[in-house]
Amino acid sequence: MTASTRPTPPKLPRPQRAPLATSPTLAAVHQRLLERPQLASQLQEQLWQQVTSTPLLEADPTQEGKYLVTFLWRGAAQRVLLFVNRLTDEKNLADSYMRRLPGTDTWYLTYRMDGDWRASYCFLPAPAAAQAPWLQGSQVRLRQALDGGLPDPHNPVTCTNRRGFVQSVVSLPLAPAWPLGEWPVFSDDAAGAGRFDGGGLGAGRGDADAGRLNAGRLDVVADLDTLGRQIWVYTPAPISRTQSWPVLLVLDGEVWLKRHHLHLALAQLMDAGLIAPAYIVFIDSGGTEQRWQELGESESDFGRYLSGPLLNWLKTHYAISPKPVERVVIGQSLGALTVLRSLVAYPQLIGAGISQSASLWQDVLFNELNALDAMARPLAGSRAWIEVGSQEWILAPLQPKAVSQLRQAGMQVKDMVYNGGHDYACWRINLASALMHLLPGPNALPRPGAYPDGNIA
Repeated sequence: MTASTRPTPPKLPRPQRAPLATSPTLAAVHQRLLERPQLASQLQEQLWQQVTSTPLLEADPTQEGKYLVTFLWRGAAQRVLLFVNRLTDEKNLADSYMRRLPGTDTWYLTYRMDGDWRASYCFLPAPAAAQAPWLQGSQVRLRQALDGGLPDPHNPVTCTNRRGFVQSVVSLPLAPAWPLGEWPVFSDDAAGAGRFDGGGLGAGRGDADAGRLNAGRLDVVADLDTLGRQIWVYTPAPISRTQSWPVLLVLDGEVWLKRHHLHLALAQLMDAGLIAPAYIVFIDSGGTEQRWQELGESESDFGRYLSGPLLNWLKTHYAISPKPVERVVIGQSLGALTVLRSLVAYPQLIGAGISQSASLWQDVLFNELNALDAMARPLAGSRAWIEVGSQEWILAPLQPKAVSQLRQAGMQVKDMVYNGGHDYACWRINLASALMHLLPGPNALPRPGAYPDGNIA
């Protein structure tokens, strides 16, 4: 399958335009600049001294519970495009063009958002006399330009997207929080970044970050004859072969391991008793084209690999639990679709999953669910956390149908909608609540700032 022939998600405009608003702070500065243009340089410096971090957050004086979120960029440019995950409409980019304060090189754009919103964002400045990078060619080129924008130099909170570009993150006060504070940032040395390639079983190393968590072991597995791909297995410190343990099967493993250091973040939750100790298996996607072939084609059956060669190999080399419900598959987008398809096809081997923003625009899952004998409840005993962002205007309307059919077939589903988009900035935070639900530790009690309770049946 080539990029030209593979299925692609529908590109539909937002059903409602992004909620643009006016910041009282910026409106006041704008008015002063109009009245006293000779003081433009002074007034600009005063503004940037007043704004200690960005985006600028102001309680909406007209609507309780809403915030005015003002993004700010400073620099010489002909135009600046603000890319905010699933607020920016690729079919209407003009709504995301930033405004320039008169007589200055400060650009701004304000949205009115609910207090539980989170999103990644970046800036795309177009230099004078140069074609804007987002206007250079096809939809693919547009997507590449949007993904590769510049992070906010005045915001220390960042998130790496799938393509490896660092973007900034905005989180409003009521957004779900990481249980131990902010999303943890580990040094590449602590996480093992740069040393993930090569080696074999037993070529692992102990990982720790300045004594903040108990050392675990990361095995780099290159048994291509058996597994067909590279995987990485993280064994947290509490685990021994004297008993069996749950296992997490993480799709797009190279992204989560190398760019988000998920093994160390989850090790912190295990140390705190928030989730049960578990092996963490990171499964390499093989790159864009292989990923589409294995996860995106209707004829593909990646669950067969997960439940067959991979689980069989893991059972030989690690003390993984024999209980299907303690084998948790984790995926996003196409990976999330694969999670649900695997649970439907192999419930006797894989009994739990975390599906984040599943690509339900493809009919394949619904076709497979329609083929089940729901009256026999073939998925009884299986459990899933299924979530989607309220800003995902293509995917969000499809989730209720999938949840309903899965429940009819006997699966216990926690159905969640978060205020965000198709976004690692949201997914990584929400993973904590999903795992505390599916594999709770002794201290996994409701916590302030935790993910709001969802619909469960």
